[in-house]
Amino acid sequence: MAITPNIASSFKIVDPFGRAAREQQHAAAVEKFRTQRKDDSIHSNRFDSADNLKNAAIGYAANVVGSFTGIPQVSTVAQNLLSLGSSNVPLYSTSPINQLYNIPGLAYNDFRSRKSKIGLGTSADIRLDGATTALSLTELKRNGGVISWKAAMYAGASAAPGGVYNLFNRDGAGTFGYGWGDHGNPAALRRDFTMRSHISSRWSFTANEWKTTVNPLQLATPFRGDKVNVIDYRSDANLKHVYQWRTADSIFGIKGTENLAKSLGETRDFIKFYFTGPKLAPHTINDAKVTDDVIVFRATIGQITDSFQPTWTPVTMIGRADPNYHYTSFSRDLSMDFVIYATDRDEMKPIYRKLNALAGYTTPDYGGNTIGLTGPWMRITVGDLFNQVPVVISSLSYTFGDNESPWEINIEDDPENMQVPFKIQVSISFSVITDSLPQKGGQFYSLAKRFDKYGSLVGSDNWLSDSIQQQTNFNSRGGKSTEELKAKQYEESKDTKTVKGITKLYKDFTNRLAGNTRE
Repeated sequence: MAITPNIASSFKIVDPFGRAAREQQHAAAVEKFRTQRKDDSIHSNRFDSADNLKNAAIGYAANVVGSFTGIPQVSTVAQNLLSLGSSNVPLYSTSPINQLYNIPGLAYNDFRSRKSKIGLGTSADIRLDGATTALSLTELKRNGGVISWKAAMYAGASAAPGGVYNLFNRDGAGTFGYGWGDHGNPAALRRDFTMRSHISSRWSFTANEWKTTVNPLQLATPFRGDKVNVIDYRSDANLKHVYQWRTADSIFGIKGTENLAKSLGETRDFIKFYFTGPKLAPHTINDAKVTDDVIVFRATIGQITDSFQPTWTPVTMIGRADPNYHYTSFSRDLSMDFVIYATDRDEMKPIYRKLNALAGYTTPDYGGNTIGLTGPWMRITVGDLFNQVPVVISSLSYTFGDNESPWEINIEDDPENMQVPFKIQVSISFSVITDSLPQKGGQFYSLAKRFDKYGSLVGSDNWLSDSIQQQTNFNSRGGKSTEELKAKQYEESKDTKTVKGITKLYKDFTNRLAGNTRE
C-alpha cells in the first residue's frame, strides 16, 4: 500500500538518545584519545612512583597474611582501603593498542613487554616466570632430582625484550618448541603441490629399509608440516629420542654440525603421548642400548577412562540370610579415544605406518623356534599420569574420515602416494598390567620423574613418595635405602662449585641406582 504525502508528513522520527548529545560525546572521546597519545603517563604502572610502590608492598603483605591465615578477605579489605582517595595509577592499568611498541625482528612480542621502545617497560615491572623453579637448585640437588635448566632459560627469556614467546613457542627450535608446522609461511615454494620435502623417505633395496631421500629437489624443499606427525614408526628407537623427527647426521653435510643437527632434529608434544614396545621401561631413558618399537602420534585426546574392578564372591553362612563376601580378584581397564589429522602430504605415510604397527599389537606373534603363539604387550605414556605403563590391548578401532574431512585423492597418480583420508579417529582399550603390585595404599599412577629398575624414586618430584609401593621398592633393592645414597651425594656436592661437578654426581647417583656400577 502506498503512503500519500499528507500521511507521510504526519510521521516524525524521534531520536530518544539525542543526536546532538551523541555527537558531542564522540567529539570529547576523540579529543581525549588525542591527548592520551601525547601523554607518556599512560605507560605508567604500579612501580612508577614511591606511593604506588608503597601501596604495592602493603597490598602484597596483606595478600600474604590472607593466604597464611586462610582469610582472603584480608587482602580485599586492604586493597579497598588503599584505593580510597588515591589519585595514583591502579594496580592493573591498560594502554591503548596503538601505544604499544613492536620490537623489530621479533616474530612474537609479548604485549607486557611492549610498553617502551626497548621492550623493558618504563619501570622494574618485569616478568620472571620460571624463576622459582630455577631457584630450586639446592633442594633438587639434595634429593637427587633433575635440575631444570630450561626453567632458568624461561625466566631469562621472560625478562628479555619481546618476552618469552620468541624462544618458547609452538614452532620454536628443537625442544623449545612443540613441532608446530610452518604452513602459512609466505616465502614457501608453492609452485608444485606434489613436491616432497627433505623429510620424505625412500625404500632402499640395498639396506632393505626406509632411508631419507637423496633427491636434490626434495632435499632443497623445507618441510612445513607437523614435526610430531612426521615421526615415522621405528622398531629400534630408544626412549630418550622418542621425538626425533629428523634423522640427518649433519646440517648440509658440514662436519662438526652433528650435535647441532641432532638437537634441532628433536621436538616435543604439548602432552607426551606415545606407545612403545615392552623393553622401554621408564628407567631405560638414559640407556641408548635398549631399543624397541616406538609409535608417536600428534593427536587430540578425548576422554580417558580408568576403571578398577574388584571381584567379591558371596558366601552363604549357616544361620545368616545375608551373604559374607570374600575378596577374590582385581582387574583394571583403561580406555581412551583420540583423533589424528594429517596437515601435510609428507605426514601421510608415517601416520599410516604407525597405525598399522599399533594394530599389530592386537595380533599374536608366531616368531621363535616353537609352533605356539605369544601375545604381544606394550607400554603407554600419557603425560606424567601414565609413564611407560605396561598394558595389553583389549580392543582397537579406527574410524577413517567423516563427512567433514577430505581424502587424499592422488589426482596426479603419484606411484608413491596413496588414496587415504586425512582424518582418523581411534578408540582403544587396555587391560592394565602395571610394574607395581596393586595394593591398598599403593601406586596406581606414575606421577614421578625419576625411576630405577625397581620403580619410582622418592623425592619432591614424586607425588606418591609416601605410598606403600616405595617400601616394596626398598625391599627389592635389597634393603639399601636411596636416602643413604642421596645423603652421601649431598655431602659430596657441598664441596662442588661447578655445574660440571654437580652433573657428574647426579650421573654417578643414577648409575648406582640402576646397578650399572659395582660398589
